[in-house]
Amino acid sequence: TVENDCTVTIGMNAGYGGDINVATAFPIVLNGNDIALETVIRGDGWGNYKTETFGTVELKAGENILYIYIGSGACCDIDYFTFTSVETLTFNPTTIDLPHACESVCPICLKCLDTECIEDVCANKCEGHSVDPVTVVQEAELVACNGNVATGGDDNIWRIEGADYSGNFRLGRINDVSVSNPGYYYFKWSITVANDCTVTIGMNAGYGGDINVATAFPMVLNGNDIALETVIRGEGWGNYKTESFGTVELKAGENILYIYIGSGACCDIDYFTFTSVETLTFNPTTIDLPHACESVCPVCFKCLDTECTEDACKEKCEGHSVSVNEYVEEAENVACNGNVATGGDDQIWRSADSNRSGGMYLIKINDVSISNPGYYYFKWSITVDNDCTVTIGLNSGRAGEINAATSFPAKLNGEDVVFANTLAASSWSDFNTATLGTVDLKAGENILYIYIGQGACCNIDYFTFTSVEVLTFNNTSIDG
Repeated sequence: TVENDCTVTIGMNAGYGGDINVATAFPIVLNGNDIALETVIRGDGWGNYKTETFGTVELKAGENILYIYIGSGACCDIDYFTFTSVETLTFNPTTIDLPHACESVCPICLKCLDTECIEDVCANKCEGHSVDPVTVVQEAELVACNGNVATGGDDNIWRIEGADYSGNFRLGRINDVSVSNPGYYYFKWSITVANDCTVTIGMNAGYGGDINVATAFPMVLNGNDIALETVIRGEGWGNYKTESFGTVELKAGENILYIYIGSGACCDIDYFTFTSVETLTFNPTTIDLPHACESVCPVCFKCLDTECTEDACKEKCEGHSVSVNEYVEEAENVACNGNVATGGDDQIWRSADSNRSGGMYLIKINDVSISNPGYYYFKWSITVDNDCTVTIGLNSGRAGEINAATSFPAKLNGEDVVFANTLAASSWSDFNTATLGTVDLKAGENILYIYIGQGACCNIDYFTFTSVEVLTFNNTSIDG
């Protein structure tokens, strides 16, 4: 029970036998609504207990009923759960539900599977879900892929043969083409399914670095853009592993899915996986060449050349900026609450260093985040002509992994923003830029706060703001 509507972060202290996909391992039902928190917990061994965040849920004022189910792949020993909120949470006595006394339970809908069971609690039967989800492998080298794959040339993806690869081939040079011509290459599938269903998409690859799926592999499903907010941890080009992108919702009938190769797709791909409780039929597809002139807008992937008369280029870009603008905002110059650098154990300090951008950086971030989380924040006033998406990065030296959602909670135009990314550890002095996440600015003035929360274990040099639109940073006042 809670007095006001609020956000609650749920965590679990456990020893993890392997990596855990929270969406499938611990599906959640809150006040009758299904919730799949798209978080992956990295397993460090059964005996290495640690508290990891599932994600956040929204409680309503009054009583809330929360179920956390134990689903597929919950490979752990659990000590306790944590619930974190700015509101006071009251946990009331609850009864143990036994909805399936016969223990014949569908793992998908959690309804009774036994048609002959006459228990009252089992009157509501499963309507036909498959007990075991099925994974279909799609070889990357065989999928309809735009561009002359493996024919040679610096702007081509290459098929590379090897007995160790599924289907005896993998695709290489992905990062090269994603950097030189983002959006030109894509994979295309036609998938037919009898019923509406959820499909988990995975990729088996060797990863040269961490990958933000939203920007590295943007998707279009049945004409609708999809950005799956997942970060894949890179373990080296030769260490092939299958990682989940996230889930998409297919409709009954034919579905057309594109996975584009975008910015930061630093990997060699062996194959894709599609997992669902429904039977998926992959139909033959043609290779689209929508941009034969190769003059392509990196935002909408439409033709930029108004004089191009190719049939495939009839649909023109309506005015997106060709180049992406990146702005550096020095951390020591941004309006930041608290007496920065005036001394005191609970204050952030400016530290002079000729090796840092602007000649300074901010230190003692972790100290204030532990002693007074949320007291310090950075504030910007940003004006833009058109609605747009902005990618926010943080240049810092990180002593440990940073969960952006809890370490740097944000607020844009009065609305809470939760960055889903995890920033890999470097060291206090090894500064590099990593993406916190994206925000959607509206045309006109926007007020953005980034708070310093729990676990912000870093020294900050500067923030980056990247957009296809021109951003104007206005002078801002320090709120107390």
